[in-house]
Amino acid sequence: MPSTSDIFDALELLTPVEITDLAKIRIGRHGDGGYVMADRFRPGQKVYSYGVSHEITFDLDLAERGLEIFLYDPNIADLVQDHPRFRFRREGISGSNRPDEDLFTLEHHIAENGHTDGDMILKMDVEGSEWPFLLAIDPAVLTRFEQITMELHRIWYLDQPEFYQCFRPVMEKLREHFHLFHVHANNVQPIRSVSGLPIPQTLEISLLRKDLSATAPWQTVIPSALDAINHRRRRADHVLNFFPFLPRDLEPAALKREILAAMQRANSEYHPKQQKVTPKMERLTRAAK
Repeated sequence: MPSTSDIFDALELLTPVEITDLAKIRIGRHGDGGYVMADRFRPGQKVYSYGVSHEITFDLDLAERGLEIFLYDPNIADLVQDHPRFRFRREGISGSNRPDEDLFTLEHHIAENGHTDGDMILKMDVEGSEWPFLLAIDPAVLTRFEQITMELHRIWYLDQPEFYQCFRPVMEKLREHFHLFHVHANNVQPIRSVSGLPIPQTLEISLLRKDLSATAPWQTVIPSALDAINHRRRRADHVLNFFPFLPRDLEPAALKREILAAMQRANSEYHPKQQKVTPKMERLTRAAK
């Protein structure tokens, strides 16, 4: 069983950095399905997009910029909207080829498409399937992508030996070759406590290959101005004012301003459902008066 110290060390692998040579930009809708990326897009770049479902604003945004989008999802028959730069296959991603389940490796799809590029983009929202895929993939294949953005699921299982033994090598592999330059917690689920440490259950992350930018210590309190709440009626956006996401080098006054600003942003887009007033509630309200 991982100790609290083990979990703390594993979480430290999620410490973001600021990239200093490129601006950040939001791609896709202002809401669930949009992601923060480094502004380094060029017409003709290949994008591998896994886990499409019915939300394709990220893919449309990049297609309108002239990028070629290769979309994969085994759970839908077709896309909700087509585009001349879209290529869709009803298949998913896996750490091994399982054709009977319509699941294939990234290497298989790259070879099938005949791509030899070294500046591709990878996007994944595959509901937990990212872990076995990332554990199995050769870093030489992964580094053919200059940017990766994805949702990390099930992080609250870090106190479970099987998941811990997957999480650490995956994150060490990613951090060896990529800068983690943005994070945002999906508010579909609450923050959980694991061995006394707060952990987002689902985390959006953005990675940039290390040869593409210098870095500086993290200065941002999430949600930032580029972030958007995923589910407006579920709960307020999560403020990541805890380890390992809180900036460590800001002066106390500056840190206070950043946290307060993030809290204001987190609440500004939250629109809770109006509670239906029942006859019993009306009687209680009258009695209270």
